[in-house]
Amino acid sequence: MEALTGKGQRFIATARPSDLPPLEPTTRITRPIIGSAPGPLPFQRIIHALSRRRGLIFAMMLLGGGGVALAGLIMSPTYTATTQIVVDRASEGSSSTSQASQALDDAAIDTHLAVLSSDAHLRRVAAALLLAHEEGVAANEPDSWLHRVQNGLGAAWSALTQPFRRTVDSHSLDSNESALATQLKRAVKIGQERRSRVLSVVATDSDPRRAAEIANTVANVYIEDIAQRKRTDAEQLVVWLAKRVPEMRLEVARAEEELQAYRLLHGAAVDGTPDVTGQQIAQLARQLALAKSDFAATQQRLNRFKDLRQRGAPMAALAEALGSASLAEFARSEATPATAGQEPQPEQRLEADRATGQAIDQAVSQVETDGRILQAQARSIEERLQSLKAAATETAASMSGLRALERQAAAVAQLYDALLSRQQQANEQVQLIQPDVRVMASAWPPERPSSIHPAFLIPPGVMVFGIMGVLLALGIDRLDHTLRSTDEAAEALAVPCLGQVPRVTLRHAKRIEDLLRQQPQSVYARSIRSLLISVLPRGSGSFASKIILVSSALPGEGKTTVARSLVLSAARLRLRVLLIDLGEPSGLPERDIVTMARATAPGVDLVDVLSRGRPIADAVEHLPELGVDYIPPPRLDGNLLHFLANPQVPHWLDQFRETYDFIVIDGPAAVDRLEASFLAGWADQVLLVVRWAQTGREMAQSALRLVGGAPGPDADGAPRVASVLTWVDTEHDAGFHFKDMRSFMSWRRS
Repeated sequence: MEALTGKGQRFIATARPSDLPPLEPTTRITRPIIGSAPGPLPFQRIIHALSRRRGLIFAMMLLGGGGVALAGLIMSPTYTATTQIVVDRASEGSSSTSQASQALDDAAIDTHLAVLSSDAHLRRVAAALLLAHEEGVAANEPDSWLHRVQNGLGAAWSALTQPFRRTVDSHSLDSNESALATQLKRAVKIGQERRSRVLSVVATDSDPRRAAEIANTVANVYIEDIAQRKRTDAEQLVVWLAKRVPEMRLEVARAEEELQAYRLLHGAAVDGTPDVTGQQIAQLARQLALAKSDFAATQQRLNRFKDLRQRGAPMAALAEALGSASLAEFARSEATPATAGQEPQPEQRLEADRATGQAIDQAVSQVETDGRILQAQARSIEERLQSLKAAATETAASMSGLRALERQAAAVAQLYDALLSRQQQANEQVQLIQPDVRVMASAWPPERPSSIHPAFLIPPGVMVFGIMGVLLALGIDRLDHTLRSTDEAAEALAVPCLGQVPRVTLRHAKRIEDLLRQQPQSVYARSIRSLLISVLPRGSGSFASKIILVSSALPGEGKTTVARSLVLSAARLRLRVLLIDLGEPSGLPERDIVTMARATAPGVDLVDVLSRGRPIADAVEHLPELGVDYIPPPRLDGNLLHFLANPQVPHWLDQFRETYDFIVIDGPAAVDRLEASFLAGWADQVLLVVRWAQTGREMAQSALRLVGGAPGPDADGAPRVASVLTWVDTEHDAGFHFKDMRSFMSWRRS
């Protein structure tokens, strides 16, 4: 009751209790300037977020590694077997060009590739495999422990996924073939070895012997299909030739009969008759030409002779024109006397002229006779030639039909011979079928698996899931609007954040003085001392007193624990401290200070003082065990505004300033009870308690606007409004630094 009786001024005691350890040199408390707190860099935020959620990242990495390892155990190792097929040329002795031959080879190879990978061929392969397994040809599966584990995991997976599968009749042969064909379509790959005529059939399966069996079966079934198709075609050709050869034999006989009958009917039994007639016609034509030529020459000589005779040409010229040897001899004999120099007599001349005229007449008569003979010969030859031509025309008409029959008979005979040869070849082909593809190298069971070992998949899985965990952590941090560090609080609220207070258990919260006294080096005690140093009044040789309002946005954020801790820590510094409790009575199940105050002076509170006009000193209770003066919360039934509006409250606060060095008001939650804004005007400094990872930015900003009061620093230069983070999880928050982890762990265990 004597808390307000003394009026003496006192300085802040510098003496410290002997059991209080010295302040750690590593504890550095800086007094930030309002509005000047820079936020962390983006890279620092990312590192902080990843460090804060490193557990999620490690869990994702473990999940990825474990999932890949489990998948590797479920998935059996795969083995690859290869069968090589050679495609032979269709015709080795072809006369086509190299470009055309290459084009034909490419087309044939593409056809083989398409048929080998077709669904119809894979269904035939599936049927062959099922038949072989039914007959016991397929090898038994290995019975190793790994295979048994894989079978068990596969059976469990099948049981889990069975409700989502379509119901199929497992006893149906068609369904089994379809299912196996679908598996073969995924397990079998058909390809060409570079640009050669070698095709590769690659089969992949969990059993090496089954992989080799599948590859060999695909190749053998294809070759057998080609051989069977060729054999069927050859047999059909043999059957058709067996029917066609007798028919062609009858056609050959009928054509021969028609040819012989035509020869006998038209008298064309002797070959070459049309050729003799043609020779005769050619000879007569030449004779006719010669006769006409001689007759023309004779007429030409007569015309020339008459012309020379009219002009009085000499005898020699006339003889030369007639071409008569006797007349030329006579002309030379008549000319001999003249050459000898003898002059003929008149009688001789007359006789010579008469002889000359007779010779000329004879020569002319001979020429005219020859001309008539030649004309008669030409006419006779023309008549014979006309008759031969008529006979030749009739013979050619009869021979045209003969030639047609001969050609028809020859064609029928040639076709008959070709059918006989084809029948012989077909009979031989049925016995010796040679397909145009053959197996070059059969597949053998591989010794080593072709799939990667599951152990090598764990690092990539861990990396991928680690990246996913990083992205998930960044996404969660992006969506998380709560405050998790002093930098975030300073940036979001635009006021300095004085520190972080780790969370305490409910047992320690009810007996917080024991924690501060018994474990002074614990993380919580050190955090409270650092916070206390930031808010203590700083007098320079004169009286200094300070009123601190501790508030929060919502109840349950740890403001009462912080207020009590500050008061208890200040009392250990031998300061006169006062705790005014205006918070929620239901904040904790049991409040040690409240219990002690009620036991000291039950029934005395601010309501009694206000209603009965009693002095304020009656409401102050001194707790000697703690060294703290305490004003219990009034019984206002929620009407705190009625009490705060009392004009005596400022006067009481002035009295408190004269008596106490450090006054802490445990105010109500700002958002829950708006009366807290009245208390902000009375306090020298406002501490807004923000619960770590729970209080949202918007909620904290709303509370700050209610309790902010007048901006600017206080009389000591400290920030007028500041924030503090409570219930910080020091195991997950990378921004909380402490010196001795062992002391923190020992405090947690206690």
